Amino acid sequence: MGGCLGRESTDEEREILRSWQRSENKVRFLHARVVVLAEKTANAAAIARAIGVHVQTVRDLARVFRKQGLAGLEPKPRPGRPRKFAEKAAETLVALLHESPAEHGGDDGRWTLDTAAKALAEQLGLPSVGRETVRQLLKGRRHSWQRAKEWIRVPDPRYGLRKSGVSA
Repeated sequence: MGGCLGRESTDEEREILRSWQRSENKVRFLHARVVVLAEKTANAAAIARAIGVHVQTVRDLARVFRKQGLAGLEPKPRPGRPRKFAEKAAETLVALLHESPAEHGGDDGRWTLDTAAKALAEQLGLPSVGRETVRQLLKGRRHSWQRAKEWIRVPDPRYGLRKSGVSA
């Protein structure tokens, strides 16, 4: 009878679900996994545990698939302003923070949000990037701008050893 779906998928639907399971779109991937497992398994709680979602999510997706088919499972547009910066911007920013700020117009030893924003704008070819954008890009990557905040240049070759607590 189709597990907790209540109906069997057609061959065409199964083929589309297979392609969704290879998709980089997380919503399509999740919806496809739920439907494929729900076709074989009657226990929504077991499916929810296997995928890592709430049991009601499994029940809701099964109900939508039963009534509307794959059209009901298509990802819906999300409200709000679309993202302005892609993952490439965050990668570029993290790479910048691992360089000396002096190379990008900052003072000799300290990154600031303003300096990072200005350097990122130059790298991306934009007129400007805001401080909050820098903060949000790094937050999304779970990276702190303060990790790469200071660049200390000391002429003493043993400075690193002394700073780490290793004695010669």
